[in-house]
Amino acid sequence: MQKLTNIQREARETLAKKARGEPTKGGDMALANMVEKPAFAACLEAMKAGGEHPKTSALKEILVDHFARSKETGQSTRAMVAGRRRDQFGGFRQHFLARVKRQL
Repeated sequence: MQKLTNIQREARETLAKKARGEPTKGGDMALANMVEKPAFAACLEAMKAGGEHPKTSALKEILVDHFARSKETGQSTRAMVAGRRRDQFGGFRQHFLARVKRQL
């Protein structure tokens, strides 16, 4: 959560630099443009309220649906989830497995 707040702060600083006519890096402007989008603000607010990141929620729904269809057809299946950083999936696997077992 703190990282998102820092990103938002950095983006505001970049926009202020641009408004003053100071040079900015391309990546900084891309970040600033992303933070200005309503979807970013909605995501940030959802996470502040204790909710999950929208992509995490969507991933869980997709996986639950996948395993439910597999159970209905009686076929064995597996799923592989990839991410940039290993720590993103720290508690996800255990939380997800518990949820799937409850729903199936």
